[in-house]
Amino acid sequence: MARTWKGDVPIPTDISLESAERRLEGEEKRLFLVWMRKMLQWRPEDRPDCNGVFFDEWLCAYLIESGEMVLTEED
Repeated sequence: MARTWKGDVPIPTDISLESAERRLEGEEKRLFLVWMRKMLQWRPEDRPDCNGVFFDEWLCAYLIESGEMVLTEED
């Protein structure tokens, strides 16, 4: 099923999300882009709930690295 954008501001077609993000590099950039793509889904049912957004690996990376948070199979 095709979707049609109806917003006042057009979706940019001359730049990608990857090229728009210039501050991050390497694995941090990759994880950030995965996180953004999860939220930028056309259909609301394809987007994560607030726990899925808040407890994403990219947002929690520092806590995971320090051992303060441990990801389980369910995460």
